[in-house]
Amino acid sequence: RRTPDISEAWPLGRCWATLCTHKKFSGMAYSKAVAASAAVFRKFDKNSDGFLVASELKKVSDSQGAVAFHDTDGDSRISSQEFAEGYAFWFAVEQQVVAGTPSKLKKLHYKGLEDLPTKVADRVEDFTTVCLAKEYEEERNQIREV
Repeated sequence: RRTPDISEAWPLGRCWATLCTHKKFSGMAYSKAVAASAAVFRKFDKNSDGFLVASELKKVSDSQGAVAFHDTDGDSRISSQEFAEGYAFWFAVEQQVVAGTPSKLKKLHYKGLEDLPTKVADRVEDFTTVCLAKEYEEERNQIREV
């Protein structure tokens, strides 16, 4: 079985974690991200019931994936607490990754990845198919060589 490379999975994970609202790869402190998550949550909570469901996430390229990413209690919806924790966790990890990546490798790792979630949504529904897509093979090979 073949698994996705981090260069392919990272942008999709970012899209799930941030509901595709943050494309810049930089991260932020956990506490700052918790505070920022409230505004993002309100933007998507159309009926103001304090929960997000897939139908409210139509602008997210993979709304079911986003719900699965955040839904820790398995009720098929995202509470504001679940969202804040997932959102902040993502940014805190991303901040550590950016800080720990040697500067000469940063250009190679991040080049062209910002719009990958949109490409995924536009071209295929099955993430596994995207991981195997020939057009991304060259980029995966470049990253592996480093």
